[in-house]
Amino acid sequence: MPPKKSPAKPKAKSTPKAKGRQALGRGLSALLPDAEPPREVAAPTPSREVPLDAIQPNPGQPRKHFDEAAIAELADTIRDMGVLQALLVRKVDAGYELISGERRWRAARRAGLDKVPVEILDVDEVSARLMALVENLQREDLSLLEEADAYQRLLDDHGLTQEEIAARVGKDRSTVANALRIRKLPAAVKEALAKGLLTGGHARALLGLPPPQIETVSRQVIKQGLNVRATERLVRQLKEARPPRRPQRPAAQSPEARELEHQLCRTLGTRVQLRESKKGRGRIEIAYHSYDELNRLLDVLLK
Repeated sequence: MPPKKSPAKPKAKSTPKAKGRQALGRGLSALLPDAEPPREVAAPTPSREVPLDAIQPNPGQPRKHFDEAAIAELADTIRDMGVLQALLVRKVDAGYELISGERRWRAARRAGLDKVPVEILDVDEVSARLMALVENLQREDLSLLEEADAYQRLLDDHGLTQEEIAARVGKDRSTVANALRIRKLPAAVKEALAKGLLTGGHARALLGLPPPQIETVSRQVIKQGLNVRATERLVRQLKEARPPRRPQRPAAQSPEARELEHQLCRTLGTRVQLRESKKGRGRIEIAYHSYDELNRLLDVLLK
């Protein structure tokens, strides 16, 4: 009898290409520089054990605050069962540098281990920082301030633009921009934010006030226990209560300026006014009525 043919394997279904803003769910390959396709070699090596003292923390680690009680609890688990998930590291001159797994690294030290399992990635410093940032964003481990500081370091130290950061971490550009604005808050307000006395929504509402007023109003918000909506209403009331500026006689608007004004209104879907002055100078005023509408306008303007 002729030998039986083995059944044909079903063809793998093709999956649609992921969009730029899905980086959080696409694994480490989504974070590697597009300009270096051969980065496939950066796949982790098989797990191996290295001396704990040969591993140093990532100086670009976005997470600055670690729960010591949680570290102690994890150390107890490691004493009983060992490190169950390998740390992700990259090779540096001094040994190895952490990419992810600092909680396990700290707990292993506390548990008295000499060696820990690691997987080694061949990546540069920028990719290592992006991986650390995305890992923390995936687990929602970062405070808003830690997230903002991480974005700022990528801007300052590595010359990435807000658009590039947003694409690499799977966020909207407006989300990155709003996080960076948080860094402009007074130190006392940032401290209240870090302690959980204020939320990110409170902070974004307070940014609508002049800097000298932000700290005073933040104390009022904390004292009265105002939620975000109540804080937004308070900020609007304070802004509307400012003494009006002395009205200036508007300059006659040219037909070209009026036509451009109409085009901008249609494009942005909101009221736009061109304020012309002498010598070809002027300003554009774009109206918005909520933070959601502001984010929508930012997306349109910064495409």
